[in-house]
Amino acid sequence: MKIMTFNIQNDIKKMPEGKVEAILELIRQEDPDIIGMQELNNQVKKLLQKELTEYSCYGRSRFGINFALDEYNPIFIKRSIPVEETTTYSLGRNPNKVRSKNLLSVFPRICTTIVCVYKKQRIKIANTHIDHGLDRTKDYQLSVLYELLKSNDYPLLLMGDFNMTSGNDSFQSFIKQINMNDACSDIGRTCKLSESDKAIDHILVDDRLIIKNVRKIDDFDYSDHHPIVCDLDIKK
Repeated sequence: MKIMTFNIQNDIKKMPEGKVEAILELIRQEDPDIIGMQELNNQVKKLLQKELTEYSCYGRSRFGINFALDEYNPIFIKRSIPVEETTTYSLGRNPNKVRSKNLLSVFPRICTTIVCVYKKQRIKIANTHIDHGLDRTKDYQLSVLYELLKSNDYPLLLMGDFNMTSGNDSFQSFIKQINMNDACSDIGRTCKLSESDKAIDHILVDDRLIIKNVRKIDDFDYSDHHPIVCDLDIKK
C-alpha cells in the first residue's frame, strides 16, 4: 500500500498559476493508493475531484461551510479499495460537533478517518492537522486524538501535519502512549520554513503495519511543505 501525506498550503489570496496541474502531475507520477491532504480549500478540492476520477474523497471541512478560510483534511483513496465507514472529528471539547475547538486554538482543527479493506484486511486511516500555536493547544489536541484512536480493532495509520518535530517531547509521549511508530523520524525537514532540520509532517503506523520505505519529495515548488510518500505492508 502506497501512502502520501501532503500539506498543499492554502493560498487564501491568490493561487499560483499551475499549482493544481502540478499537484495532479505529482499524484499521477507517484500513483499512491491513499492520500492525506492538509490545508485543502474548497476551490482546489473541486478542481482535484474533477480530475482524479480514480479516487474517492472523504471528509468534511473544519467549519462545515465554504469560504476562504475553510479547509479540509480529506482522504483520497482509490475507488478499487472499499471504504466501509468514514467520520470527521473536531479536535475540540466535543469531537462530534462541527466547529468544536479548544479555547486557545485560532481555528477548529479536525481529523478525518476511514475504515477501508485492503488485501481482505480492514485498516483504519486517519488524517489530521494539529494547531501551529501554543504548546498547550497542541497537547490538548493530541489528547483528543488519543481518545478517538486508542481503541481500535484494526491496523491503524495516522498521518498529517502535526506542527511538532520528531524530537518534540509531547509528540514522543503521544506516539509512545498510542503505541505507534513514526515512519518520518529520519527524513529531515518537511516544512521549508521550519528552523528545525526534523520533520513536522508524519506518517504513524502501529505494529500491525510494516514500513517498507519512506521518502520526501524535494522538487515540488507550490507548497511550503514537502510531500511524503511511504510504502507499507500488512503484517501477516
